[in-house]
Amino acid sequence: MSKEGFASRWSRMKQQERVEKQLPTAEEEPNTDFDQSKQHEALNQLSDEDMPSLETLTDSSDYSGFLSAKVSEAVRKAALRKMFHLPTFNLVDGLDDYAEDYTNFEALGDIVTHDMKRMAKLDEEREKEKRQKSEEEKRLAQEQTRNDAQIEEETHKAVDKSEVDSDFDDADIDDA
Repeated sequence: MSKEGFASRWSRMKQQERVEKQLPTAEEEPNTDFDQSKQHEALNQLSDEDMPSLETLTDSSDYSGFLSAKVSEAVRKAALRKMFHLPTFNLVDGLDDYAEDYTNFEALGDIVTHDMKRMAKLDEEREKEKRQKSEEEKRLAQEQTRNDAQIEEETHKAVDKSEVDSDFDDADIDDA
């Protein structure tokens, strides 16, 4: 087993790949740079008169000529505007959550969804529980009032009886 670590082995292999990619193969044409420079020069020679009419441009049209140095800025902008309004470029990213207009939605009308029914049922149950709770509180309050009245009544009776008894006891003491 070699003493070379994973990271150094990976780095060495990546460097070898880069060197192999940089070496020209026999299949490649050595004059590609020359062809590209000719094409670049041809594009720089184009002017407004050489450009096709903007109305004739389609998805498959070549817009690279409009990027030539001799084409006026107004024509270039008009061509690019036309290109970016084509359906192939005018796409909204599906992952953009805020791209849609959520203020305009189709009204449900007479449709009552399952969730709406469930929420209505929950609201009814909550209201029923509130009514039952308030009725129970009223009943307890009335019962408490009755109990307080009974206690007060019994207290008055006991006080009255004790006064009568105390009056009677006082009379018995005076007679003796």
